[in-house]
Amino acid sequence: MSPELPQSSFSPYVVNEIGFSEDSFWETYAQIKQFLDTSLCLDGFDDYQRFIDDLRSITDIQLVPVKDLMSSGRGFNKTIALRFDIDVEPVAAVRLARYNARFGIPSSFFLLHTAYYYGVMQGQVFYRNPLLKDLVKALIVCGCEIGLHTDALSLYLDHDVDGATAIIEEINWLRSQGVHINGTVAHNSFPVYNAENFEIFGGYRLFDRSVGEIKGKSYPLGVLTETKLGLTYEANYPIPRKSTARSSNSKITKWCNSTNSNSVESEKWMRTYLLDNPCYERGFETIVWHHGGNRWTIATKVHGFFQPSWYWKVDTKKMFRVLESLPNGIRIEFLLHPIYFSRDTTRPTSAV
Repeated sequence: MSPELPQSSFSPYVVNEIGFSEDSFWETYAQIKQFLDTSLCLDGFDDYQRFIDDLRSITDIQLVPVKDLMSSGRGFNKTIALRFDIDVEPVAAVRLARYNARFGIPSSFFLLHTAYYYGVMQGQVFYRNPLLKDLVKALIVCGCEIGLHTDALSLYLDHDVDGATAIIEEINWLRSQGVHINGTVAHNSFPVYNAENFEIFGGYRLFDRSVGEIKGKSYPLGVLTETKLGLTYEANYPIPRKSTARSSNSKITKWCNSTNSNSVESEKWMRTYLLDNPCYERGFETIVWHHGGNRWTIATKVHGFFQPSWYWKVDTKKMFRVLESLPNGIRIEFLLHPIYFSRDTTRPTSAV
């Protein structure tokens, strides 16, 4: 085991509830929307409505929030959880949540605490967006599950700030707003930080190490305990691979060296991430990733006559055919990003 890195090596996580510019937030929102509208192939709200309508028409499934994906009775149905990682589009997230609520569709939305809509780091002080309260309230009213999209490692590496304490503080803040938070999900992937963000929790450390390092900078791992924070799951349900030390794993090194800002559009990279991940495997059998532009990728561990286990950027009709062909009794997680259903989403005229 590597030596521990003391938390005192980093500045404390300090939050300021005033001083955040709402005008600056909406300006950033507009700029990001303009950039993504021209650089990504997005679906619209009508596409999401059709997706939900088609999902509701399948008879041999049970829809559950992510917190119940692994614990619900598997029986003769496929168990499906809809996971929404709100990386950059909070307005679209509320729009999708409201449509889900109309039909009683269980869904789980994860708020990214390092995203521009959540707040901004200035120096080593975090200024939380006052409009975040309206976003949280809107999601609560929709009846969806709310969790934290964790990014402690970026705080350590980019701001020299105590990322673990940030997780604690933001979980407590969400609960103070009425959120019954049960789980988290890690932001980004192993190649970004040379570790997974879920490794901030002791139960999910990979390679039995307590300190991570990338480009000469170190950060602590395994400093939080889920149960002490009242948490019951991490949405990847990660199971570490039985492997040797990180430094001797050539598959990880090759994967890290191939990573770039457009990796999610690379079939080879995404297959490694979703299906052949050299760091960990997911506890559920199948993950479905939405790319936008009527494209879906399916990675499933169900073998036999259900081969192939990998479907790259198939259209919606094909995605549902594959889904229906999979055997009953398996667990499926849809990984959805609201931005990819935001082609026709605009700034609301009133609070979200």
